[in-house]
Amino acid sequence: DTGEASTSGIITLVQETSIDVQRGFLTYLPLYRYGMPVDTVDQRRVAFVGWVYSPFRMGDLMKGILGGGETNVEYEIFDGIELTKDALLFDSNDIFHAEDAEHADVSLRKTTLSLQGRTWTIVYTAGGNQLTEAERAQPTIVAAAGLVVDLLLFYIITSIALMQRRAESLAKVMTEDARGAQNELEAKLIELEQSNNDLQKFAYVASHDLKSPMRAVHQLAAWIEEELEGVNGLEETEVHKYLNQLKGRADRMQKLLDSLITYATVGENRLELTSFESGTCIREVIEFISPPSEVKISLNGDMPRIYREIALFEQVISNLISNAIKHSDAEHSQI
Repeated sequence: DTGEASTSGIITLVQETSIDVQRGFLTYLPLYRYGMPVDTVDQRRVAFVGWVYSPFRMGDLMKGILGGGETNVEYEIFDGIELTKDALLFDSNDIFHAEDAEHADVSLRKTTLSLQGRTWTIVYTAGGNQLTEAERAQPTIVAAAGLVVDLLLFYIITSIALMQRRAESLAKVMTEDARGAQNELEAKLIELEQSNNDLQKFAYVASHDLKSPMRAVHQLAAWIEEELEGVNGLEETEVHKYLNQLKGRADRMQKLLDSLITYATVGENRLELTSFESGTCIREVIEFISPPSEVKISLNGDMPRIYREIALFEQVISNLISNAIKHSDAEHSQI
């Protein structure tokens, strides 16, 4: 009725013997009498003579299409959308993916193909020889390093906040007891001064101790990037982009650690004021935060050049943007 070719489901061809049995299918094409009109279904039925068909053995067909050499992709072809052995037309490595734990990973992909009235599903993945164990472990290493850095930073910031609260509490007690004995007031002043000194020392020591793992993370990312050079198929992937982001965030984390010292000693007038473009600084903060894809952040108008302590300015902008993202209820937000 359509005048187009049609492909059958899975069949066992009569050509098959007991040796090298392959699954196959038939493709049919209607044949009409020469010279008769075939513009409508009724005309095609009247002009219909018979069928031209061809059998296909899937193993021979795929070998003819791709050649007999090894490929960098392992794939399976299913008749229909069910990924079962009964629907399996062809398997490049004769290892059913659902029974092979090595292929149950993120590299597995699936797509469908409409072919002459049939739907085929193709499941494919990178060949087992494409990634070494070390390369497979790299995402885990990067994630673990990032988690360690986050935990250390959380610890140091929490400790500084607790010490500041302690200092504020002592100051409040001194205000309330100002009418007390002079020697008691002097003792409180000494204790407060000691607390501030401890806070500053803690900030210096903690910042110094955190810089060492930051450098280690940066060196680890650089080492992984060197190891990936020359690996076939990895030059244009997103691995290098993620490694560059990791190095950039490690560098920025070191700057943040430096700002912790400034934050802890802000009362000593040790701020280093510099002149800088606020727009460039804000864009760098946005890139460091890496907001979710559904959140759009844009700068409207020209941003001024300002004269401030850049580390504290970056911290204020980072807090504002992070809070805006956190407290937004819209599915797609514009900041």
